[in-house]
Amino acid sequence: MTDRDRGRRGAGIGVRALPARRDDAEPPAVVGGLLGVTGVTIANGADNIAVYVPVFRALDPIDGLVWLLVFGALVGLWCAVAAGLGGHPAVVRLVGRAGHWLVPAAFVAIGVVILVSSGVLTHPTA
Repeated sequence: MTDRDRGRRGAGIGVRALPARRDDAEPPAVVGGLLGVTGVTIANGADNIAVYVPVFRALDPIDGLVWLLVFGALVGLWCAVAAGLGGHPAVVRLVGRAGHWLVPAAFVAIGVVILVSSGVLTHPTA
C-alpha cells in the first residue's frame, strides 16, 4: 500500500463517518472477555505480520529477545495509560459529548498528515 493510498483511506474513513453517526444511532458493539479481546487484537494487528516477520527474521536471538522485552514493556505502559485515561471523568464526558465527530476528525487529520508528509499533494500525478 502506498502513502497515497494510506492517506486517502484515512481521510476517506473520517469523511464517510462524519455524517453517518447520529445521536439516535445504535451504539457500537462492545467486545468483552479475554477471548473477545484476543480476537479483536489479532484481527486488528494481522497486517503487522508483514512488517514484523522480516524484522525478526533478520535479528539474532539476543536482539530478538530485547525487541520482545521492550515491546512487552511498552504495551504494558500503553495499556496503563489507556486505562487511566479511559476511566478519567473528564475524558469520559468529552468522548460522550464529542466522540461522534472527534473520531472521524482524527481519521481525516491522520489522512491529511500522511498525504502532506509523503509528498503526494506536491506531486499529485506521481
